[in-house]
Amino acid sequence: MLGPLGTALTAVAASLLGAGLLVPAAAATTEEPDTTPPQVRLDPCPEVPLGEACSRRDAVWVAESRVDPAEGLAVAGVRSGDVVLSERVYDDGTGFSPYGLWGQPYNDVVSDYDYVTETWLDGPGLHELTFYARDLAGNEASVTRTVIGPEVPRRPWRFSVEHRRGATAIGWYAHGRGSGITDFVLRFKGEKPFRLDGGGIVANPGLGYRGVTLPLAPGRHVLRVHAVNLVGEGAPGRFVFRVPRR
Repeated sequence: MLGPLGTALTAVAASLLGAGLLVPAAAATTEEPDTTPPQVRLDPCPEVPLGEACSRRDAVWVAESRVDPAEGLAVAGVRSGDVVLSERVYDDGTGFSPYGLWGQPYNDVVSDYDYVTETWLDGPGLHELTFYARDLAGNEASVTRTVIGPEVPRRPWRFSVEHRRGATAIGWYAHGRGSGITDFVLRFKGEKPFRLDGGGIVANPGLGYRGVTLPLAPGRHVLRVHAVNLVGEGAPGRFVFRVPRR
């Protein structure tokens, strides 16, 4: 049985409820949990329909120059199955930290980026990769792509020769087929092979020119040139030419 004080308090509470100034504990509003993952670009081949294989490179990447900090991007990376190939922390709870300077592989131009996810493939064939991004609440967005790895370089082609005073300049075109050419192996018939720096050629056909100037003796020469990249050595390009007597 309530005493005089209890009766008075009950009356006050009832009047406050009636005025809408006191909300019962059961009716108190709670903040909805965050279930929206970061809305950043994750597809490394947006120009190719999902479900189709894409790329033919030894490096695959996604990059954005501007990311809204409100997206809450905390971690982004790429994995193959359950194996994480690369991952970067953008926010450890103390605020968003942009990636900084980055340039595409085999490209000398670098720019400021907020977000970059990059991985290098371990060989040719098909690779199923998942690009993902998470926020501090653990919400994750992801895109899975089947990516075609690089192949051995194309056979060198379009050879040219120019005879200069005391030397012969030989040139050719090459294509790394997705992986930068590390070396050219030159084999003259009857001579030991030697290597020439590949210059990282991975350009489209017609753009990857390479050459060498050598002091060759007059007469007929047969040259075979192999291009080598991270995948292996390609088929030889064969060139027959003659050095005139001086």
